[in-house]
Amino acid sequence: MIEIKGLTKKFDDFIALDNIDMAIPKGTAFGLLGSNGAGKSTVLRLISGIYKQESGEILVDGEKVFDNVKVKEKVFFINDETIQFSQFTIKELKDFYKGFYPNFSEEIYKNLSEKIKLPENKKISEFSKGMKRQAIVIIGLSCQTDYLLLDEAFDGLDPTMRIIVKHMLIDAMLDRNLTAIISSHNL
Repeated sequence: MIEIKGLTKKFDDFIALDNIDMAIPKGTAFGLLGSNGAGKSTVLRLISGIYKQESGEILVDGEKVFDNVKVKEKVFFINDETIQFSQFTIKELKDFYKGFYPNFSEEIYKNLSEKIKLPENKKISEFSKGMKRQAIVIIGLSCQTDYLLLDEAFDGLDPTMRIIVKHMLIDAMLDRNLTAIISSHNL
């Protein structure tokens, strides 16, 4: 379970989040909906431990997130931008993340890769926006974390691929009680 209590986050003088409370039960799909600039991405970065809050508390399974490697192994964050992966191939990206996530499953990676059929030795910078999104979803699901955070998860995906990715998420939720937190400004 993720618990957020009295969460406030500032960027200089700008208050991005002001005294936010929420609870996200384990094994659920939780949506963060709002316009651009509403704070959805900031919440996800706080839950994943990328940002540190000014005040309040974020607990994942009863433990604080920031600077806690044990908790961060339970969380995989898929950013809305994939620029940080551009020089990797999907195979190199897989090998990179295997070093950080002890539950990484080669079997899940193989099954999802066969379903999506992305070129394994092509640089991600050469992929379309949708292919980049598919690649990182495959990696995220293969890491077998308890919590998968998806920022604008379906941007760049065509309607058919959206359905396939949604089914992959649902399967992971049913198979291993995954909690998926999905932000979007599109209803």
